[in-house]
Amino acid sequence: MVASVVPGLLLAASISASITRTTATLSSNWDQRRSTNITVNPNTALPGWTFVGCFTDANGAAPTLQEHSLIDETNMTPALCMEFCGNFSTPLNFAGTELGNQCFCDFNIQGAPLQVNDTLCNVACAGDSTLTCGGPLLVSIYQNNNEGVGPLPTNKATVGAFEFAGCLKDADGTTVRTLSTPLTVDISDGVTAESCTVTCLENGFTKAGLEFGHECWCDSKFNVALGLIVAPLEECSRACDADPTELNAIDTHQPVGNRRMSGYLYQQWKQCLCIYYQLTYD
Repeated sequence: MVASVVPGLLLAASISASITRTTATLSSNWDQRRSTNITVNPNTALPGWTFVGCFTDANGAAPTLQEHSLIDETNMTPALCMEFCGNFSTPLNFAGTELGNQCFCDFNIQGAPLQVNDTLCNVACAGDSTLTCGGPLLVSIYQNNNEGVGPLPTNKATVGAFEFAGCLKDADGTTVRTLSTPLTVDISDGVTAESCTVTCLENGFTKAGLEFGHECWCDSKFNVALGLIVAPLEECSRACDADPTELNAIDTHQPVGNRRMSGYLYQQWKQCLCIYYQLTYD
């Protein structure tokens, strides 16, 4: 038995389907027009840069980003700051805007700044009031992930026969230096963990320390007990000027008590082992 179809129901179904198709078409056309009209503000993050967060600056007197800086009272925006930090011969890993008109760059986030709520970085950018550029002693930090940008700097665990001893305080509360002999002038190609440890050893020293990005200090002993001068690793956060993939500790021009060095200890048994293998297999 064939079921009969009521003509009115067929008409209603046809009208409903037509309305659905029309609505979908209008919605699609509206979405296309809306997406076409949306433009990205060119003053925001440049391609390859990502927002890291809002951080305190000068926490403990050392700036959070300190390799390069720029002040522009009229044109400062996140994009301008990123362009500035990314255009050096060795592009930097981080750019940060502060107080609306300041820009800072670095290979690493220095020291141990506090990451705070992003809404606290709320000062309008000098070059675009619709955007924010940090705040008072607060820096909006962006990371450069573009091709050709080097890895973040680290302390090398071993360098030849030297081992990393940790982040060490220097002249902590006194005028006594942790290592007393500066040999920076003896290193013409720039201070790195490799060049500093080799230079110290060649001059008869078994302790080496890197400081302020370009300083090398040596001694045969620590002038302060090691247990009293160990500092948190994050406080040794400045990149070597000669090799920004290596860390070289904090600014020596900070007040006494804030100076830090990346320390290395000579391990004689490792040197002996290297000589043994050379004599055996060369």
